[in-house]
Amino acid sequence: MLFGAMLLLIPALVLFLIALAAWLTSLGLSPLTAHFLSGCVALVVSGVMAFVGLARLKPSSLAPRETIREVKRDIAAAKEMAS
Repeated sequence: MLFGAMLLLIPALVLFLIALAAWLTSLGLSPLTAHFLSGCVALVVSGVMAFVGLARLKPSSLAPRETIREVKRDIAAAKEMAS
């Protein structure tokens, strides 16, 4: 199901960019300029998304903080029970 959604997302984005270019053309820009600007919008948005995605993939972001905290708490409780 997720693959199907991703498969339909690409044509939807292309149609959005074509509609953006058509709207810019209706505002009086030349078709070449309108398509170039909509391509630039797509490039900027994808660049921002790529940087955000890379920031989320840093090892410090992937550490299981909650699990580590729970294990430390369990170790402390076990030490208390053993004493």
